[in-house]
Amino acid sequence: MQLAIVIPAYKATFLSETLHSLTIQKVKDFNVYIGDDASPEDILTIVSFFKNSLNIIYNRFDKNEGGNDLAFHWRRCINMVQDEQWIWLLPDDDVASPDCVSAFLNSCTADKEQKKLYRFQTAHIDSSSKLIRETLKCPPLESNIDFFLNKLQFKRNSSIAEYIFSKHRYYDVGGFESLPLAWGSDDLLWIKLSQDDDILTLPYGKVFLRQSNLNISNDLNKYAVQKIEAKYLFLELVVNNILFMQKLEQHINMSEFKKIIIYNLFSEYRSHNFHFLNFNLFHFARKNNMLIGGGLLKNMYRLIRFEFSYL
Repeated sequence: MQLAIVIPAYKATFLSETLHSLTIQKVKDFNVYIGDDASPEDILTIVSFFKNSLNIIYNRFDKNEGGNDLAFHWRRCINMVQDEQWIWLLPDDDVASPDCVSAFLNSCTADKEQKKLYRFQTAHIDSSSKLIRETLKCPPLESNIDFFLNKLQFKRNSSIAEYIFSKHRYYDVGGFESLPLAWGSDDLLWIKLSQDDDILTLPYGKVFLRQSNLNISNDLNKYAVQKIEAKYLFLELVVNNILFMQKLEQHINMSEFKKIIIYNLFSEYRSHNFHFLNFNLFHFARKNNMLIGGGLLKNMYRLIRFEFSYL
């Protein structure tokens, strides 16, 4: 087997649909690794139902980690993988079209050095598995610079479910960084994995991303502070990546890059209905100053002006 499909499991609601989508793959040259994050729901019964139709390696962890450090749980699930060369981290509620595995295996055979990061096109489905919308189409090839800038300008959707990556390169770059809610942990890894080669969008196959009230991505206000903090940590890690920034400077003027960061941050504040009260004003002005410069007072003024725009 070349491919390991890794499912970090906690929610039982849609897990059967996820696993069913793997049973109907046109090519079944893969193993399925399921890491049960000490779920209070009956994950094992669902997994047992598919034991005869899928090659499943199941492990129930003694301690729930996803509630505190989701990226840690992703890492320990990936550590379950045995001899497979490629990893597809598939959440417990998303669904793969029947041609996903064949699309990947047909494309990766020429990748002898295992340098490519592979990506599927995606669409959103609701809790009843009805199509909500197609996402923005990804180009056949995309550099990590273009990916990053497109993400900052909201021109690119991205989810953990749509990528397949080399296990060797994953460990080589240090795996997933732990950010609050793992918000941006996946994008940070994609940037690292595509430093030397473009992201390749597979010619067919599609991943259907679940949108339901169980997703933290749909609750803009409840986790607002954690998401904003994660965004700052994500940006700080990117701008401290010397090799990436050297590559970035060859593509864009730094003053223009700072404008894009400002646009992204203030758009995030607004989309999360985020306000700066008491210590938050100084705290985030200081963070903005570290990222874009201009001085602490100028950044405090920016935030105050933003607050007044709500009135």
